[in-house]
Amino acid sequence: MSEPQKIDIQGHVVTVKHPATQEELGQMVHAAAQAGQAIYSVGGATRQYLGLPPVNPGIGLCTRKLDRVIDYPARDMTVTVELGMTVAKLREVLAGENQDLPIDCPDPSRATLGGLLATNGSGSRRHGYGTLRDYLLGLTVIDDHGRPTKSGGRVVKNVAGYDMGKLHIGALGTLGPLVQATFKLKPRPEATALSLVPLAPDQLEAFANQMNQGQTRPIVIDLLSAGAAREFARLAGQTLPREGWHGLVGFDGAEMAVRWQLQTLRDELRSLAAGEVLELVSHAGAWEALTALGGPRGTTGLRAGVLPGESVGLARSLETWAPASGVVAHLGAGIINAWGDPDTSREPLLGQVERLRHQAQPKRLQDQAQPKGGWLVVTRSGPTARDARMVFGSARQDHPLMAEIKRQLDPGCLFNPGRYLTDL
Repeated sequence: MSEPQKIDIQGHVVTVKHPATQEELGQMVHAAAQAGQAIYSVGGATRQYLGLPPVNPGIGLCTRKLDRVIDYPARDMTVTVELGMTVAKLREVLAGENQDLPIDCPDPSRATLGGLLATNGSGSRRHGYGTLRDYLLGLTVIDDHGRPTKSGGRVVKNVAGYDMGKLHIGALGTLGPLVQATFKLKPRPEATALSLVPLAPDQLEAFANQMNQGQTRPIVIDLLSAGAAREFARLAGQTLPREGWHGLVGFDGAEMAVRWQLQTLRDELRSLAAGEVLELVSHAGAWEALTALGGPRGTTGLRAGVLPGESVGLARSLETWAPASGVVAHLGAGIINAWGDPDTSREPLLGQVERLRHQAQPKRLQDQAQPKGGWLVVTRSGPTARDARMVFGSARQDHPLMAEIKRQLDPGCLFNPGRYLTDL
């Protein structure tokens, strides 16, 4: 993998340095702090489109060379690694012991574990396996003096001190470069299966209700719009029996258990399916295609979080929001990803986004002055000028607390200034 000498972060080009050790990275942070330079952490550079543009000149520090396995006691089902390691490389290491870190990540051959933590990456399997917060045991971060600071440990039952590591998950690197972490692991399943269920538009709510009440225990319960279903089929090398909305249900575990769940799902959805159900059993390409749907698509991307019971309604609204759109709703979590090419000639993107944000609020709260309960962020917006209101919306009640944490951990606003809400 070639090492970039410069990187474009939303129109701001910065020179990139490549420390070979954690100590060297710390020295570079110290030198930059002394010189008053901002520091922009870089991993695989697969999600630089997230957040806001940088506000101060500075340098990029790339962690790709920090990719060692520090400790892997397989019997304890934990692993400690440097966070410049790619997700694909970690999977190769764990495969030798038939273990896995079950977090979905598009472009795993480029994406680093540090970037996955900094952006709180997750996908369809979060319904069955949770998110990175559930697997992080310990974390090492470089502070604004170039010193390593550690939280947590290498054991599952760890109760010592505050769980400071969780603050860095999803903080976009604004609290310091992430260099090392310990994760707990899961056994790799014996078998996997995905069922793609064609649905009539008036059966979406019934599908969601049935999946909540059924006997099966899926690890994936997704709802795919027509555009998303076509893209999934294309990536998986399949042909859709029917156009339109599809439910996508995933299972894993012992082979016999997976077969039973597939049969039970067929029986439970017999009256709901609007056509032939496509079953993909132990089809690695299908799981890769599902994960790849979480990558950047279209000129504009949105991500919303609502109460699970509101998921179908917002997914419908997002499908008609823009041409060439696609919507993937993780029904159990209430997380919805959408992409498209919106027409801004009649209504600016900000107006479109604000209207959709309002719809993301629970119905009983939509008329209140202070929005609560739901959220919607702009993950990508093409050449459109990005500001905090467009990307994140109005200030929430927790923003002052987040800003205070930033001031305590990075008083000089050294790390990724401007990229998140905490230092605006």
